[in-house]
Amino acid sequence: MLNSFLEVWSNSPAKGNDLLMLLVIADAADDELMGTLPFWEDLAKKTRLRTKEQVEQRLTRLREKGYLKLLRGEQFLIVATWEPGGSR
Repeated sequence: MLNSFLEVWSNSPAKGNDLLMLLVIADAADDELMGTLPFWEDLAKKTRLRTKEQVEQRLTRLREKGYLKLLRGEQFLIVATWEPGGSR
């Protein structure tokens, strides 16, 4: 949803490729920053990554940095490490 995308764009401390991947994921999120992960091919295309392994590495990096939490199956939660609606 647009609100999730704008929330991440305006407030996430992520930078560079991490931010790009988080924005692509946020585009699939609801207003609570939750949703179903897009297929890896879609993530790769939108982030200009070439392989499934590169996508998985980026997702792992986002989880390790605490920006993304995988729930059950392909469900995710973008972890707001900022005050929602606040600034960085």
